[in-house]
Amino acid sequence: MSYVISAQVNTGSRFEITATAIPCGKDWNIAVCGGTLHHVGAIAVCYPDSEKTTVNMIALPGHRDDLVAELFAQKISLAFRCHAAASAGIHIDNASKGDIQILIKSSEKCCEELIKKMKQHSSPTDALIHA
Repeated sequence: MSYVISAQVNTGSRFEITATAIPCGKDWNIAVCGGTLHHVGAIAVCYPDSEKTTVNMIALPGHRDDLVAELFAQKISLAFRCHAAASAGIHIDNASKGDIQILIKSSEKCCEELIKKMKQHSSPTDALIHA
């Protein structure tokens, strides 16, 4: 049985961030999109190792989405002691440093909301939640 868990912040604004988590056994695949042009700019794969995590990154040339991909992969891997793969693509034309800070803060908030929703189920196969 397949399902997704989604969280969204700043709905309807150019700072909107949407994250969708799809279970893969006890692990999670996460897609994070936002801004005015959704895309895939970076991918982070994370696994827990004792009390820390190890992250492997792929970032496409000219993209800085790795910060957000790493944020989601690490936080979810730590929260659930699982493997987590997160792709991220957030874009705003001519983004200022202030815009980027807002997007990062929004991503952090979205990640917290997503984890809250994910924790409502003790394992990925407990319940159906449709986006």
